[in-house]
Amino acid sequence: MKTLLTHITFAKPYFLWLMLALPLLWFRFRDRRLPVLIARTIILALVIFTLADPQSTSKESRDQGGFSLTTCQTASRLRCGIG
Repeated sequence: MKTLLTHITFAKPYFLWLMLALPLLWFRFRDRRLPVLIARTIILALVIFTLADPQSTSKESRDQGGFSLTTCQTASRLRCGIG
């Protein structure tokens, strides 16, 4: 698990600050059933992670101190500048 997380970088990490807003969801909908609240929390967390644009990097690109566009695996080829 630890090695999996070391190969992930976020192109827009500032979206991860939205995770702090999830407890507001719990307080706003505390009268709802627990499974509904858990499902909404998971859905919003996945949306936030998607907005943060996780990208897989190789060891070489991390050693260079930057993100290599050729190692982009999560975006389209045009977005990576390959095609």
